[in-house]
Amino acid sequence: MTTEKQRMLAGALYRPGDAEIQADQAATKTWLAR
Repeated sequence: MTTEKQRMLAGALYRPGDAEIQADQAATKTWLAR
């Protein structure tokens, strides 16, 4: 099974609302705010 994040990294179409991708974006936003 391919995750949405794996699809994104491979350059394929993916759903950006996926929970794993959203969590990564939130962590990055927190890191950048520091």
